[in-house]
Amino acid sequence: MNPVVREWETVHGDLHWANLMGPKFGLLDRESWGRGPAGTDAATLLNYSLLVPQTVERVRDTTDAGLPAQFYVAARLLHRADRGDHPDLVAPLRRHADSW
Repeated sequence: MNPVVREWETVHGDLHWANLMGPKFGLLDRESWGRGPAGTDAATLLNYSLLVPQTVERVRDTTDAGLPAQFYVAARLLHRADRGDHPDLVAPLRRHADSW
């Protein structure tokens, strides 16, 4: 499969749970801000949640993490894992990518 990005949007670029603040909403770590496939931020939350299936379902139910964005984010996170980041996500990311 060769996913095609048909829509681009402004993205945070590294929107994971550690970059969200609450109970009053706030975002941290905006150095990756820029353009990305539509749904990149939702796909990032989804991919970082793969260790907690209930959270994956909640992200899917409340956001639009399209397939091209999920593919883009999974590839980016697997690349980072090659450098030692998030080793616990490698197997879930590969299973998730294989499910497409």
